[in-house]
Amino acid sequence: MPFFDDSGPRIEEADGPLTRSFALLREQLERMIGLNLLWVAQGLPLLLAWAFPLPDILRLVFTLYSALAIPPATAAVFGVLREVTQGEPVGWALIAENVRTHFKSGLLKLMPLYSLFFWLGALAILAEDQGWFIVDVAVRLLLLLVLLVSLYWGPLLVAYPEWSLLRVLRRAGRLCWHNLGHTLLLGVFSLAAALLGMISIAGMVLIVPTLVMLFQTEYYAVLEPERSEA
Repeated sequence: MPFFDDSGPRIEEADGPLTRSFALLREQLERMIGLNLLWVAQGLPLLLAWAFPLPDILRLVFTLYSALAIPPATAAVFGVLREVTQGEPVGWALIAENVRTHFKSGLLKLMPLYSLFFWLGALAILAEDQGWFIVDVAVRLLLLLVLLVSLYWGPLLVAYPEWSLLRVLRRAGRLCWHNLGHTLLLGVFSLAAALLGMISIAGMVLIVPTLVMLFQTEYYAVLEPERSEA
């Protein structure tokens, strides 16, 4: 299949969000890889900044770029995948449209989530080093809870772009609590894909982040199909 051509995807029959995710991936594999590479490219400056001995000012610039670019890029990927599930082929026009549409909301609503992950992880490491057992356990439990709630954050962000950060958080928490089994399945599949991606660097670079976001999009669509229509 030519990369980013004009033909639409032909999704075969699939009876669940997991099988639909793989069917969509198989049907648009080259396009999905291209989409994933664009997303990965936003994190390359951060990798370069800390993997190589660079001047401090260059390291700061590269780090700031990735910190500011990854949240909007993630929101744009979720927007693209939302439309892919409705039969749209991934293409440059679709990507550009979703970057314009979701840039601001991604920056304002995903960056706080990523910052929370960072600070909770840092606090957990500090608590472990200092021997603060109760704090360590509490922070790790909170981090696990945030991870579960975050599984619906991206799909909600593009389904309700007008919602405030707090409203997205409340809705994600409610979806997680009222559909715990569904959420745990999504979490297990997302974790499995992420672990496989860590084992195979090529998998992480080529497809794993987009596949995980596709899982989240499809599992969310089961809970709120009326809001998952592009």
